[in-house]
Amino acid sequence: MVFTLALVFGFLATLSGVIGIFFGLRKRKLIKLREKFFEQNGGVFLKQKLNAPGTSDAVIMFSSDQLRKATDNYSEDQIIGRGGYGVVYK
Repeated sequence: MVFTLALVFGFLATLSGVIGIFFGLRKRKLIKLREKFFEQNGGVFLKQKLNAPGTSDAVIMFSSDQLRKATDNYSEDQIIGRGGYGVVYK
């Protein structure tokens, strides 16, 4: 009985570890892929333009997580308008 319990808990611990490693590696790969897409789609040029002499220091770039949090996950209740440049949130 004790051996069976130890075997089951050992298996569950190993399975949890493997799943944790899998999702950790998957997340790391996704982050690298996002960085690659950012650079491929003009991200380096954008950074150079924002850091060029004579540009305003008031330019702030927000991450998608910050925007999601600020707009309550892009809630319809937070929309104050729509226009040619997209949706405007509170």
